[in-house]
Amino acid sequence: MNLALLYYSGLGVAQDYSESARWYRKAAEQGDAIARYELGIAYEHGNGVLQDYSQTISWYRKAAEGGRTPGMDGEYSLGWLSEHGYGTTQDCVEAYKWYSLVAQSSSRRSADAKSALARMSALINPLQVEEGKGRAETWRAQHTP
Repeated sequence: MNLALLYYSGLGVAQDYSESARWYRKAAEQGDAIARYELGIAYEHGNGVLQDYSQTISWYRKAAEGGRTPGMDGEYSLGWLSEHGYGTTQDCVEAYKWYSLVAQSSSRRSADAKSALARMSALINPLQVEEGKGRAETWRAQHTP
């Protein structure tokens, strides 16, 4: 994964997003959650790969499933994509789920997630809020060792 970062930033090598994405993929396929998240970013922005939101969502989900990234960035990004309908149908209840998971953590993104939850609560009705909370609890139960 270190090679991916070097190629991405151009430290000691010529900057090459394609090569960076190739090394992130190798680490991601070996289960590295951070590499999975970074590969999701590459697909989201088209850095070294063709922009593809379905791939973005897939890699962010794998990051969330395979071990949380330090800032719970995969989960937060899944919330944002669900909220705005990038690569998926816009689903504010699903966004609420992801933001809820991050907000209940001690990650660096928890304050952002709490703000997002307030925004979501203004957009959806109380039954949908409860559904989002239920989805978060189900996810947590299925993905917490």
